[in-house]
Amino acid sequence: MSKPRPGVEAAVRLSKISDVSTWTTIESQYKDMLLQKNDEKLMNLDQQCEALARRWQTSEDGAYCTCDELYTVVDWKFAKGKARPMLWKQIRSNSEESVRDASRRAFQSLENVLIHHNEDRLNKALRQALDLFSVLKGIGPATSSAFLSLYRPDLFAFMDDEVLECFIGQRKYTVPAYFQLNDECRVRAKALGEGWTARRVGNGLWSAARLSLCADRNDLTLDCSNCKEQEDLPDAVDPESKNPASNGQNKKLVTKRDEEQADNSEDSIASRMAKRNRRA
Repeated sequence: MSKPRPGVEAAVRLSKISDVSTWTTIESQYKDMLLQKNDEKLMNLDQQCEALARRWQTSEDGAYCTCDELYTVVDWKFAKGKARPMLWKQIRSNSEESVRDASRRAFQSLENVLIHHNEDRLNKALRQALDLFSVLKGIGPATSSAFLSLYRPDLFAFMDDEVLECFIGQRKYTVPAYFQLNDECRVRAKALGEGWTARRVGNGLWSAARLSLCADRNDLTLDCSNCKEQEDLPDAVDPESKNPASNGQNKKLVTKRDEEQADNSEDSIASRMAKRNRRA
């Protein structure tokens, strides 16, 4: 078995905490942790990926990605996690037409999908989108999740190694392992409430892992004596529940980052897509 990624223990601790303030404070340091991980390169790539996400989400003629955009997101994935240079030959062998076609079909398959849909219907739609993107050479579940989480952060988390180990216990880059991770992130996003998405939950867990390695930062997952754990709150692990885990007891710490993340909430994404479809 491969050696665990450093800091995974902190991600595991955070995954069991329902206190919104703790999650917000940790996730708000995501950008700092990108800089700490890979200096300016990763930060610049992350900004490029966010710009791509905005363009895809607001496209009026059918979202898709080009080969250059494919390379940008893969560069980001390799810089954030473990680089896999041997995959570049396969990835670059995809034609411009095949990249545009696979990404367009994957994105289109999600246009009318909402997170409150019946679980069977929702899981089928998510699997279809992942399969459609994964037809590209050198692109597996982890890389597909990078694109899909940018396009629909409410439905998809990114398959970070630290998040994968947090929920699976090992790095298994399989479709079942991804959907187990994704289900866990979606459940926590619902429990944390407005402004939280599956992707944002994943970012929070990754940030917790990185923060625990910084000597000049406090590991809030170790100092949360007043925080309730997810397992103590049934709503946090019940995807059918209509109430957030806090049940009004935990006040959300509102920050500028919360306001920015609200643009990626289910309602905001669905509203943008509905307006786009009406214009079309």
